[in-house]
Amino acid sequence: MTITQQMIDYFSIRTREHIDRVTRNMIALEGFQGLSHQELMQRALIHDQSKYEQDEYEPYIWLTEFHRCKQSGVPFEYPGDMKEQVHKAIQHHYANNAHHIVNKKTSELDLIEKVCDWTAMSQELNQNNGSCFKYYQENKDKFRLSQAQKEFIEKVIQELNKRLNVQEDL
Repeated sequence: MTITQQMIDYFSIRTREHIDRVTRNMIALEGFQGLSHQELMQRALIHDQSKYEQDEYEPYIWLTEFHRCKQSGVPFEYPGDMKEQVHKAIQHHYANNAHHIVNKKTSELDLIEKVCDWTAMSQELNQNNGSCFKYYQENKDKFRLSQAQKEFIEKVIQELNKRLNVQEDL
């Protein structure tokens, strides 16, 4: 099985829409913690750009197709060693994108971008009225975060929800 143009197009459109949602979420936080429009835009412009680089591009097309099929109830199987390549690409992505907060020191801006990323996924999947609060509550123990970082993330979620006029489904 080879990558089809349809898979490439779906990956490109879905990834662009995701980045656009992250950008809108970040801009909604202008002024929060003193962050300027320019600072937020600079970070938004690089969000997930590594998915277009050689180490991630093809595996992420397959990963996106996996999720598309799963959501549609369509059977899917990775060809050859692609599952291993996808795993390597995910590890590369986590290591090279500051908003992935697994096992590394993070800045407040990294945490803000992560909240905007989670929120973008909630928006894409039409979950919890577009709030990532429930996702965060269910998954926060997977991340090695200090109590102060956890409290900051909750503050960011609350502020973003307020600015987006989102009511959480708790």
